[in-house]
Amino acid sequence: MSSNPSRKRPVVGAVVAALLATTLTAPSPATAAVMGAAALPYQDPSLPVATRVDDLMGRMSLDEKLGQMTQAERGSVSTSDVTTYRLGSVLSGGGSAPSPNTATGWADMYDRFQNAALATPLGIPLVYGVDAVHGHNNVVGATIFPHNIGLGATRDPGLVQRIGRATAEEVAGTGIDWNFAPLPVRGPRRPVGPHVRVVRRDPPTCPRRWPRSSPASRATR
Repeated sequence: MSSNPSRKRPVVGAVVAALLATTLTAPSPATAAVMGAAALPYQDPSLPVATRVDDLMGRMSLDEKLGQMTQAERGSVSTSDVTTYRLGSVLSGGGSAPSPNTATGWADMYDRFQNAALATPLGIPLVYGVDAVHGHNNVVGATIFPHNIGLGATRDPGLVQRIGRATAEEVAGTGIDWNFAPLPVRGPRRPVGPHVRVVRRDPPTCPRRWPRSSPASRATR
């Protein structure tokens, strides 16, 4: 596992560290970061969030806004694409992994994408998402856990919480910011395939077995 502290820093903190160099008299991003200075209002953590957001939005072009609303799959995008198109997010879906597929390989990949995002004029950090719904299942050597609906069927919230914490620690250890899990749901029972990823909070709605006509039932026969 990498010990680089930048991988553990919250996204908002990374915004503060990503400073803009616009003129010869303004400090470079690296210099300003070392000095602890905020070159622009949206980079100033002492200002209200709404003020910082308004300032940043006012500086963004339409193309930059479109880029920030775009999430690209790791296998279909390069670091230069992140910089060129001002992409706001990259994800690793199921089976999408760097080479080598190790914790260090993931952390290095994350750093490359993040550095590409910070190289844009506004220096907006990238949010990296991963499909770690059964543990950090894309990474060789990670701990794999049962489907979430199976964990919900244990009726053991403490166990589910411990598994969530273990997964979070392994995800964070590879530098990743965002996991598409867990998926707590309350409401009527809807037996569709993706619900094997769901941990039901409401025991009466957690089925003991799927109806025979459901997609999940057919998939597990």
